[in-house]
Amino acid sequence: MVEHNLAKVGVASSNLVSRSIFFLFFLPLFLHAKTVQLQPEYCVDGEQLLLSHIVSEMPKTPLMRLPNTSSFQVPFLRLEALLKEHNITSEDTSSGGIITLRRHCGVSHEFGALEQAVREAFEEMYAGIAIEQIVLAPQSVLPADFKDYSLMSVRLGNVRSASGTFSVVFSDARGLRRNFYFRFHITATLSGFKAKHNLPNGKILTLGDIEPVQFVLETLPSPPLQEMKPDTLVARQHIREGTLLLERQFDQRLLVTRRSAVEALMEDGGLVVSVRAQALEGGNEGDMIRIRTNEGRLFKAKILSKNRVIIKE
Repeated sequence: MVEHNLAKVGVASSNLVSRSIFFLFFLPLFLHAKTVQLQPEYCVDGEQLLLSHIVSEMPKTPLMRLPNTSSFQVPFLRLEALLKEHNITSEDTSSGGIITLRRHCGVSHEFGALEQAVREAFEEMYAGIAIEQIVLAPQSVLPADFKDYSLMSVRLGNVRSASGTFSVVFSDARGLRRNFYFRFHITATLSGFKAKHNLPNGKILTLGDIEPVQFVLETLPSPPLQEMKPDTLVARQHIREGTLLLERQFDQRLLVTRRSAVEALMEDGGLVVSVRAQALEGGNEGDMIRIRTNEGRLFKAKILSKNRVIIKE
């Protein structure tokens, strides 16, 4: 009987030891288990995605190799699986289950100058533009010594879209010129006009035809109409009510048209003499055009008003 009880005690002790070993072995895993909320975007460097890129206090353990691009998108499910291998559970806070990995986040010594160049190009193109944000990203991986490069020039062509590319010339540490391409996205609001009602072809534009409007820059086929003097523009096509007005939809209504008869004023000492002439060019107030008097003399004249000019030379 005593031996039987001792045997039971031995079995119980053995089970207790087994359970203790189980908990001692797995307890560190439970204690070190971590849950992270995956953000929509992470900054990375080097050729590999490291555990420390996702969780800053974790070691620099490689998770995956990255392509040779300035940015790369990874599905949440793939990143979730990689983190599970290191006893880390994750929650998706991105939009659409896509995580963006971006290089060169810390390289900003020249990006400020590039941003200013983009800003100036859009401000020159659009009067009164309100720029909220400009995001820049290189199209390829920048050299490791890029911080030592000097900006030479920026070539930005198309500014009719909120997104696009442009080229930048840098000088490296040895003085050699290097060309890089950057992407940009600009968040901005423009002012313009929309048609209050249908405008038929040939309609002379008046203040009663238009309505001021604010709109977000996306993609424009041509610059918007942002300034308008009454009775100076003529619709070159039918324009529907509510349409955003563009410069290409109108022709200038000229005060003086080519071959029209004009009154030409000529200053002679303290006197002003009026002569009849023919305009050889068209134009509006302030424009310089060529005219021919009825006597056949050629002059350059400045347009004063409708079919009225003053001879300058």
